[in-house]
Amino acid sequence: MPAGYRVVSGPGSILGGQLSLTGVGALVVVAEQPGDANWLAALPVTNRVTVGRGVQVVTFEPIGDQTLGAGPVTLVARASSGLPVTFSVISGPAAVDNDRLAFSAEGVVTVRAINPGSSLWLSASADQTIAVRKQTRLAVTVAGNLGGSVAVAPVKDQYLATDTVTLTATPASGFAFSAWSGDLTGSANPASLSMAANRSVVATFKDITPPSIIWELPVAGTSGIELFRLLGKVNDNSTVATVLWSRDGGLGQPLTLGADGSFKLENLVLASGTNRFALVARDAAGNEARLEREVVWMPQRILRVAAADSSQEGQRLVFPLELTSPGDVAGLTFELRYDPTFLADPQIEWSAAVGQSVNNVNATTPGKVAATFSMAGSALPGGIQRLATVSFRGRSVPAAKTVDLEPRWVSASSSTGALLANGNAVVTGSGRIVPRRIQGDNNANQRIDIGDAVLISRLQVELEEVRPWDVALNDLNGSGLIDNGDVVKALRAVVGLDPQPTSGSEAKRLANALGLAKAQVNTNDAIILEPIDGPVVTVGQPYRIAIRLNRVQGSLSGLRFTLNYPNGLSLTEKQVGALVPGDAMPFWNDGTGKVSLAAIRSTPWPGSVGVAAVFTFVPDAAFGGQAEWPIRLDQAEITGSGFDVRPLDPVTLTIRSQGGIDNRPSITLAPPKPDGTLGLEIIAPQGTTIAVEATSDLSAWTETQRITGQGSGNPVKVTLQADPNVQARFWRVRVR
Repeated sequence: MPAGYRVVSGPGSILGGQLSLTGVGALVVVAEQPGDANWLAALPVTNRVTVGRGVQVVTFEPIGDQTLGAGPVTLVARASSGLPVTFSVISGPAAVDNDRLAFSAEGVVTVRAINPGSSLWLSASADQTIAVRKQTRLAVTVAGNLGGSVAVAPVKDQYLATDTVTLTATPASGFAFSAWSGDLTGSANPASLSMAANRSVVATFKDITPPSIIWELPVAGTSGIELFRLLGKVNDNSTVATVLWSRDGGLGQPLTLGADGSFKLENLVLASGTNRFALVARDAAGNEARLEREVVWMPQRILRVAAADSSQEGQRLVFPLELTSPGDVAGLTFELRYDPTFLADPQIEWSAAVGQSVNNVNATTPGKVAATFSMAGSALPGGIQRLATVSFRGRSVPAAKTVDLEPRWVSASSSTGALLANGNAVVTGSGRIVPRRIQGDNNANQRIDIGDAVLISRLQVELEEVRPWDVALNDLNGSGLIDNGDVVKALRAVVGLDPQPTSGSEAKRLANALGLAKAQVNTNDAIILEPIDGPVVTVGQPYRIAIRLNRVQGSLSGLRFTLNYPNGLSLTEKQVGALVPGDAMPFWNDGTGKVSLAAIRSTPWPGSVGVAAVFTFVPDAAFGGQAEWPIRLDQAEITGSGFDVRPLDPVTLTIRSQGGIDNRPSITLAPPKPDGTLGLEIIAPQGTTIAVEATSDLSAWTETQRITGQGSGNPVKVTLQADPNVQARFWRVRVR
């Protein structure tokens, strides 16, 4: 049987077995069974409970951040109990009307949704925080305002914080889009941007097009005129940064552009032959444009300095000077530029073609030679003509040195006097100065001579410029300075007190240094042996011989010679003559049968003609045993500047011994042969040395052969024939 229920006490009721609560408090419910005909009644069961209010949940739908001025927002919230929900602003610049929330300023707003509960339900609430912002703006710019544009979609003056825009960059011609910067980064194009805040975006476009070059002058090809202009224009879609021009691969030179991009350089000169020009223009983005052009100049006239042969310091470098022309040059003015540190004493020798012209040379300015010539009513022949030879003294060098002689064309005229202003070119020539082989050899003859002694003395008193390297080159005594000891050392070598220095086993040069090699004789100067006491010598009586210079051209700063005399003479006195200045430095070297003298000073002697030395001899008994005795002067040389060491003819003086045996040879001349040769038969005492000498002018004699006497009745046959080194017209025979 079903049980029955009833509320004994408390907030509730039962209907149809369903318990309904009507409040809170203590509730007592009884379950009972009264029984029936078949069942006894059951004991009632009492259940006591406490009834409380239910827990509810409020769900508040989020509205997100809002934009000021966008209008009220409808709030939506629900309570799980189904009871109504109300709204209130907890904080922030906003107000709520029922479920409508309105904002009054920027800021953070906290809104609450709440149900206060009921007799059955506890209260419940939910809060929501909202950021309120003003409407946003978008600023889009192009870097440098150059290179393109940016499209924005959608376009608005102001955006809601929830809006999203799309930016599309479009480059202009010659540009490419590079990147975004500011509130948008990267290089995506198009790109999206949230407008939750004010945004600033910069679009950068890069220039990808090089400048354009319009090159007007010079025109490529061949030109007969050397003057030209550099003319043209450079433009760019942005900014031209630099424009450089260069010639033959040289360093680029900047060009200045006008407002329209034009450039112009006047009065430029082409070099002879091919000229390779280049123009390089760069814009601010680094794009480069390059044009190259060749212009060939075929000059009508070329003034050329030909190369000089390599010369040792102290020798002269000789540069040939040539003119190539079509045959229209009757007058020419030019300059020659050189480095006076290494070249000195310029001299010009005009060629025969120019020698009859009116010509002048000015070489007074160190580093420059100015020269001019003018023909009388005619022009030089066409083609290549030698104008002159230009020579310089090679100064001392610390090491092998290449030197240039650079010509400069000043002006030229034709035979009618018309100026030949165009079509003129010059070519520079070079020479090489090599260091000396021997310390102290300033005049480059591979030995120490009086010229070197003069030059060292001039360096000592600084009559010649002393460069740093000159000290080591002339410090013969190792003092670290150029001093009087170096002059003494040089003079000792000159007269043979010390050996000549050498730079190795150079036999030929050493022989020349010792005076054994044949040297070219300068017949402009002459030295003679003068017998003061006549030609006859008496045994036991003093006999004097003077050394005299009687024909010298130019200045004289030094002299040296060796006097060779027979063993029967004893040298008792030697002294310098009146020609040698009192402040000159004489150096003597006495030997068996010979005596040497060298005398120098730093500046030229007052005179160059006179007695240089006087020697006094006393003959002994052996001297009287021969009728004639030769006294020979050789190894004689003089100098003016120190560089111009001039050798003199050897001289022989025959003196006679009173009562001596006559050893003069007898000569028989045979008739000439068909080939032009002459035959001689010479009879001379046994062992006598006989020299056959030849000359063309009866002034300078050259020994052609030697024979030895074979005694009476034994003639020696000699054939006289032309010597290739001497244009002989006369011969003589001398006892040596």
